[in-house]
Amino acid sequence: MKTTSFKPSEIGPIPDDWNVKALGEIGSDYAYGVSAEAITFNGKDKYIRITDIDEDSRQYNPMPLVSPAFYSDNHIVKENDLLIARTGASVGKTYLYDNKDGKLIFAGFLMKTNISKAFAKYVFYQTNSANYKNWVLQESARSGQPGLNIAQIKSFLLPLPPLPEQRRIASALTSVDSLLKSLDALIDKKRCIKQGAMHNLLSGKTRLLNFNEKWTRKRLGEVCEIKRGVRVTRESLSAHYKYPVFQNTNYPLGFFNKYNVEANTPFVIVGGSAGLVGCCNVNYWAADDCAYFTRFNNLDKTFLYFELVYRQSEIKSAVRSSSVPRLDRKEVENLEILLPPSLSEQRAISKILSGMDAEIAALEAKRQKYQAVKQGMMQALLSGKVRI
Repeated sequence: MKTTSFKPSEIGPIPDDWNVKALGEIGSDYAYGVSAEAITFNGKDKYIRITDIDEDSRQYNPMPLVSPAFYSDNHIVKENDLLIARTGASVGKTYLYDNKDGKLIFAGFLMKTNISKAFAKYVFYQTNSANYKNWVLQESARSGQPGLNIAQIKSFLLPLPPLPEQRRIASALTSVDSLLKSLDALIDKKRCIKQGAMHNLLSGKTRLLNFNEKWTRKRLGEVCEIKRGVRVTRESLSAHYKYPVFQNTNYPLGFFNKYNVEANTPFVIVGGSAGLVGCCNVNYWAADDCAYFTRFNNLDKTFLYFELVYRQSEIKSAVRSSSVPRLDRKEVENLEILLPPSLSEQRAISKILSGMDAEIAALEAKRQKYQAVKQGMMQALLSGKVRI
């Protein structure tokens, strides 16, 4: 790293040996995508649309993999092509072509430029910066519907260091991206392992050592009671209070000054995001769209939580579809589960699955840490405050 002095510019202070360039000065071959219907993947032509660009990683992640009904050669994405979302909630989102993605044809709600007079990966990282995101907000707000056009994107100003430094900055940030990608793969692997373990352990297919009693099938209403929470007003919530409030999602609505459910008690949402299962490791308040479990009869509540997660899709299938989705508590009471008669076996299974959850949570926390490191690096390197 090295220190540097700064000079004023139209986008703020930049290092003395950097310049400010408009995207139109360093890009060429600007074009809009093809407005073609998506058809079944033909084995060679991959269609890339706004929704196929991952919001977090900005990588190509087809959802699902399809082909365009037609296209011309100008719609084929090539090396150093930068794709930019030109409309909708993700306006300004970018993707830099990676030849590992194969033959891509870009869709009509995307536009592209070929970065011909700068290092493309550096420019791509600039389009993930706070400077770019603020510019997109200002430009796209000029019309009622968020949107950008080629003339606008050409006018975006970015700081441009000498080419060798562009490469070094891009390389440093790519290294962090690679680490994040490897963590994502590991987290996905651990989740798959946990899913398999849940299937084997909760179905009784795999038994733990020293447990051989026959399992029984029970209705939830036989082994616990399901109670609906009590409404609270938003005015009664405060960030200064201790107890989280769950209403119609498994994320806290806010915090209350008292609780009605003990820690580690599972709940299920009966309104809003009906059918969604959750749990909280501290005492909490269940509001009126949140049903919780109590009066356990030879049932470990942590075991119940994993059983509910395992049966999540079945619970959601019981939700009544209407303008306001609802889940009848009777449907939950009638849910049948396979239950080990021994609390010791239930707790042993819960301990294994809880350990897997803790391992995944630790990896997710590690990922968040590195994501924060990356954001700090981007702010420092892309502004020239830190030189490499």
